[in-house]
Amino acid sequence: MINKYTAFTYCLLLIHLVISCSREDTMFLDPPLEAAIEADLREIQVGDTVRFSDISAGLPSQWKWIFEGGSPGESVVHSPIVVYDTAGTYPVTLEVRRGDKVSSITIPDFIDVGYRALAADFTTDTTTVNLGEQVQFTDLSVGFPASWQWEFYAANGTVVTSEEQHPEMTFSKPGIYSVKLTVSHPGGEGMVVKEEYLTVLSANPPEAEFMANSTGVAAGGSITFENKTTGDVTGWTWTFEGGSPATSTELNPTVAYHTPGRYRVVLEAYDEISTSTKTREGFVLVVPADGLAAYYPLDGDGNDIGPMAQHASIIGDVAFADASRSDVGAAAQFEGSGLLLVADDPAFNFGTNDFTISCWLNTSNTNRMMIWAESGANGARDNQTWLRLNDNAQRQIRFAVEDGSGGTIQNSDHTVSDGQWHHVVCVREGRVSRVYVDGTLIKEGTAPVVKDVSNSQDFKIGAQETDGGGTYSNYFNGMIDDFLVYDRALSEQEISNLFDLQ
Repeated sequence: MINKYTAFTYCLLLIHLVISCSREDTMFLDPPLEAAIEADLREIQVGDTVRFSDISAGLPSQWKWIFEGGSPGESVVHSPIVVYDTAGTYPVTLEVRRGDKVSSITIPDFIDVGYRALAADFTTDTTTVNLGEQVQFTDLSVGFPASWQWEFYAANGTVVTSEEQHPEMTFSKPGIYSVKLTVSHPGGEGMVVKEEYLTVLSANPPEAEFMANSTGVAAGGSITFENKTTGDVTGWTWTFEGGSPATSTELNPTVAYHTPGRYRVVLEAYDEISTSTKTREGFVLVVPADGLAAYYPLDGDGNDIGPMAQHASIIGDVAFADASRSDVGAAAQFEGSGLLLVADDPAFNFGTNDFTISCWLNTSNTNRMMIWAESGANGARDNQTWLRLNDNAQRQIRFAVEDGSGGTIQNSDHTVSDGQWHHVVCVREGRVSRVYVDGTLIKEGTAPVVKDVSNSQDFKIGAQETDGGGTYSNYFNGMIDDFLVYDRALSEQEISNLFDLQ
């Protein structure tokens, strides 16, 4: 049986239960906000990313993040991704909302960003440029450097610098440049060196060329070389085969030659990066000096470079072609109306002495032509000696030694009028006279007595003097080169050696 006290107690319990259920429903439907943050990384290096997550209580529906030192610096998404490009320790702030409810949190020193190790590197759009052209350098360094120091240096001592990250360079001097890049930040530095990385070409590179005052010389004599190099040149080196000195860095060196032969000359001209080489094979001809009376190289004039310097005058039409038989120097070009005249001189007054006359000739003309003549202006039985071509089929080559009693003439049907270069040597040794062609004896004869072959008359190259002197005939038509006169009879071996010199 329920009494009034029991009923009252039940009523109180029922009221308490109703009140308790109402409070729990209210908390479930409107929970409190409490901002909280989580990150996948908290210690990183410059350039790394961090993924942040909202772990707030209270079911927020809006977010506002603040990332000091990060990129982006703010965000309104639930789980933002942030990049940190600068070393340091940074706070993170999160403010969350739901309806009119707000909760925020700031955590100091939440993200620790350290310096990344530096590794310097770079590239360019080209590694070869002409002087004055621009070169774009691009920094490829890793580790997020804060400063850049570029050095561009060449072997010639040129140094160019820049502090830009991606410099565009123009070089004022040619050369092969090495490049050094040093990058740094407060945490350290990195460096890379690329040796001989960039070639800057000269706008006017050297082009080696040279000539000489003569391409021939007697043994013991000297030649002066002329440097005709063009372009921007910083230096040159000569090499003289058979010469003394054997090398030189002078502009126009003078070189002595002591041994007969034909020798190569090389000139190297250079700037900071390139070399031009001019080589002339067999450029210098050195002839034996023993007994040499006259030497006419005929490189561009009638000058005698022998010991007596008996220069020849040019009479009429004689020119000097650029190329001789060896494609070196020049040769005298006779057009059939000119000659070289050497005034009467003891060097050519052979009298009854031995002598040798050597020359190279090239002709295709079959007319009667005098190659050279000593005296002979008075005609037959004059004291004279001469070499003539093409008198007739049996007298293609005629070498005469004469006096008042008559002459000894060595006739040969050996022709040299074929448009080719030939070496023709005439020798008088006592009563014996000989003719050599291309190093080979083709005719020899003996006179009854030694002939006196000179009088007070001129020596002619390329024509014959007639009518008592002053007029000429039998002009040579062709080319003559390296005309040598010796006051002795050269041996057969010496003549062969001269031919071998070409």
